[in-house]
Parts: sequence; C-alpha cells; structure tokens
Amino acid sequence: MSFNWSEYLILAQELNSRSATSPIQEAHLRSAISRAYYAAYCKVRNHLVYKDHKPIPRGVKNVHLYVAEEFKISKDTTRQTVGNLLHHLRSIRNKADYQDILGRLPGRTQAALVEAEEIIRLLSTL
Repeated sequence: MSFNWSEYLILAQELNSRSATSPIQEAHLRSAISRAYYAAYCKVRNHLVYKDHKPIPRGVKNVHLYVAEEFKISKDTTRQTVGNLLHHLRSIRNKADYQDILGRLPGRTQAALVEAEEIIRLLSTL
C-alpha cells in the first residue's frame, strides 16, 4: 500500500497546533514547516510521474528543483501556480531546516501550511 503523503500535512498541522504549549515550541514549528513541504513536494512529484507520465530523468542533480520547474514552465496557469508555490515553500523549508536563527517562525509556519494546502488543492483540479 502506497503512503498517503497528505498525512504529512495533517502531522504538520498537529505540530503547529501543539507548539504553543510545548517546551520545544521552535522544534515543533520547524518540523511543521518541513512536513508541510514534504507533503506538497511528494504529491507534486507523484503527479508528475504517475499522472503526467513524466519520469524524473536519471542524473538530475536537484530533483526538488526539477519537479518545481516542470510545473513552473507549463503553459497552464494552475500548474505554474503549483510550481511557484512549491518553489517558495521549499525556500521556507530550507530556512527552517538549516538556519540557526529564524525570525517570525509562527507566521512562516502558518504560511507554509497554507501554501501546502493550496498546492494539494490545486493538484486535485488538474
């Protein structure tokens, strides 16, 4: 049985909602951003591979960038929006995963959740 990547978004929402009462609030929020990104990314990647029948070429050095770009270069505006949102969400995730100091973390987390939800919603219309 294949994993339902949307469950990562549910986990991200739970991490966000529990963060306010947690002694490790920042870890909850950073993890929520990361899980939200991977929920969206994996759904977009699988759409590209299984619905569009466009396998990721061997030798692609940055699969995450490739997946977003494949949607961004489309003539379809919905697909472009998906690609742009995924690209932005990845930048938020990279900051959450790698930067020691990250300001406005609650706001960034909320934005990541909204963007992931929108990506998944838009994919369902394609």
